Order: sequence, then C-alpha cells, then structure tokens
Amino acid sequence: MQILSSIKKNWLIIGIFVAVICGYYFPEFAKIINKDRMFSTFLVIFLFFIQGFILQKEKVFSGIKNLKLHVTMLFFTFIFYPLYFFIFVNILPLTDNEGVIAGLFILACLPTTIASCAVFTSLAGGNTSGVIFNTVISNTAGVFITPLLFSFMVTTAALVLPLSMLSEVLVGLVIRIIIPMALGMILRNFFIEFIDKNRKKFSTASSIAILCILFLAFAESSNYITSDLVATLYPVFIFLAVSYFIISFIIYKTASLLGFPEEDIIASVFTGAQKTLAGAPLITLFFKDSPHMLGIVLIPLLFFHPWQLFSSTFIVKYFLRKKESG
Repeated sequence: MQILSSIKKNWLIIGIFVAVICGYYFPEFAKIINKDRMFSTFLVIFLFFIQGFILQKEKVFSGIKNLKLHVTMLFFTFIFYPLYFFIFVNILPLTDNEGVIAGLFILACLPTTIASCAVFTSLAGGNTSGVIFNTVISNTAGVFITPLLFSFMVTTAALVLPLSMLSEVLVGLVIRIIIPMALGMILRNFFIEFIDKNRKKFSTASSIAILCILFLAFAESSNYITSDLVATLYPVFIFLAVSYFIISFIIYKTASLLGFPEEDIIASVFTGAQKTLAGAPLITLFFKDSPHMLGIVLIPLLFFHPWQLFSSTFIVKYFLRKKESG
C-alpha cells in the first residue's frame, strides 16, 4: 500500500524514466505514430492550449503589484542563471559533447516551473500569488527570450543558428505556443466552472503530453545515446546537483539583503532556482532540424528536473524549521 502511494505521488518522475527508456528501446513505434512530426506538433499545441485553459487570471493578477519581487525573480531566471552556466561550463572540464553543452546552456535559459514552484512556496508559507504571476510572465516571455539567449550562448559550441533560422524558430513558437495558450485563455471564460472542477485532470493531461514529447524526442535520438556517453557525464550531473543549491543560496542571500519579507524570500528561492520541464517542447522545436541531437540535448534537463523537486523538499523543511524556531 505504501509502495502504491509512493508511485502515485511520484508518477511524473517515474513517467520521465519510462518515457526515456521506451523512446530509446522502441524508436520504430515512435516513427509510426509521429509521421512527419504531426503528432509531436499536436502535443505541443495541446499542452499550451491546456495551460491557457486552466490559468486562473484572478490569482495571476492578485500578485502583480510586487514589482521588486518580480524583477528579482526574472533577473535570476533569465540573467544570473545563463551567466552562471556560461562561465562555469566554459571553465570546468565537464564534457566535450556539443549536444550536452547545448543542453546545459538551454537549461540555463529556460523559464521557471509552471506549477511546482507555487506548490513548494505554498508548503513553505511563501507568497504564492506573487509566484503565480511571475510564472505566467516568465513562461510567456521565455518563448522569445529563451531562444535568443541560447543562440547567444552557444557561440562557443559551434551551434549558432543563422538569423533566418532563428526567426523561423520564433514564428514556430508563436504558432505552436503563444496562439494556443491565448486561445485557451479566451475559451476559459466560457467554461470556468467546468475547468475549476476538473483542474487536476487537465494538469494530468498536460503532464502526459510532456511525457509523450519526451518519448518521441528520445526515439529520434536513440542511435546516438549510448550507455558509454551517459557514463562519461557524471561531472555534468554533479555540477547540476551542486549548482541548484548554490543558486538557491545566492537567491536567498540576495532577497534577504534586499530586505524582502520572509514570504517573498521563500517565493524568490523556489521561483528563481527552478527550471520548467515544459521547456522540452521548446527544445524540440529548436532542434527540429537536428533530431539526432534532440535526446542528447534533453539529458541535462531530465536530470535537473527530478533533482530540483527532490532538493526542494529539503528547502521547504528548512523554511518550516526556521519559522518554528522563531
């Protein structure tokens, strides 16, 4: 019974491993269901339509006033993170695999998580409304900022996109992400009661769509990902694991020095340090012309996402102990 409860609680993390393994061992099935990439395109559109459909605008706008908090969180998400990764990935002997380096850089440029930062902030007693507003701003802006930042960062990895291709990627992101999300937000006005009653089901559907996208991505790269490659990446995994705590600590100290109240410090730590798994569709679109690299590029994100969830439980406990001790 305890095992079933644990599986139910951590089904998304388990699903990530299952999607990756199935994509690696059953690439032929992926080719059948994803002919001309029609299914993966549908999944991306569906995912962001659902995100717009379940977005509670009243909660979003209740957190709009705290400008100082939002500027701080966005600074760490889109400026500090990319700078930190750009410096240390170039200094440290982590890997010489260009796909993994690209994966590290694009991870650094991704927006914050869509839901988990709000959950952890709530558990720790932080400013949840501020987090929800920032999440929406971060993920909407990330559609444009992430490709631009990434294109700048990969100059050292020989993966620079020509301007014409970059503009093509941005147009594709608008069509597949911004328009479906906006349409979902418009249609939400007509189905508010139904959506609020079934919010959990819609969130589950979004997570399943992400898992399917991961399955298709790894199926396309299955011939290029080997156990030998993964075995050589332990310095990358150590770097990512340690970096999450270092960045969380820097955010914590910065928010404290800025004189933030405790609930805003908590919000800053969880929002500024986390990166969204929903970046997988964005990465898929960015590398649509290099399918052989796709799975390799996703490796850092697929390690980092479960790690940040695992690590955040300890950070929540720290904040709760701090409150209890006065």
